[in-house]
Amino acid sequence: MSLEYGFGLYENDPAARKILKDKFEALSDEDKKFFGQLCFILMIVDIGIVTEQTIPHIVARLNLVNPQTRTTEDWKSGEYLKKFIGYQANVITEDTGTFIRNKARAWRNRLPKLSKKQAVDTRHFEDVLVDLIPADKLLEFSNKEWRHPQAKARYQERLAAGA
Repeated sequence: MSLEYGFGLYENDPAARKILKDKFEALSDEDKKFFGQLCFILMIVDIGIVTEQTIPHIVARLNLVNPQTRTTEDWKSGEYLKKFIGYQANVITEDTGTFIRNKARAWRNRLPKLSKKQAVDTRHFEDVLVDLIPADKLLEFSNKEWRHPQAKARYQERLAAGA
């Protein structure tokens, strides 16, 4: 299915079409360029129409998925989008819960897996510290009380190998 967009996308009344055409013609050249990009933003944020009620959701969702997009103050406040009220794209508007679930699923597939077991089994800081100690400084830690048994064993290994 191709992405379709415009003011009053599904409006067939000739009088309404004239109003919408005039609204488009009143946009600046820069806004007309953005007009063609807005449909992709709506697709990213899963909202199909720009209205007073959807503008805060469009801004918040876009900042969530791509914080670098349009960082001017009028964009952050939603003022810029008010020029585009009535703009539609053939995108299904998802409620917030569905939007979050879908994005979380997509992001989860991009991240390396860290299971609960792996998170619990991660190395204790002392294990990391033992490997960070330069070989010529190992003796300075001979009086250290190692709390983690694996760290103590690793320290003794390194000390024996360096002696």
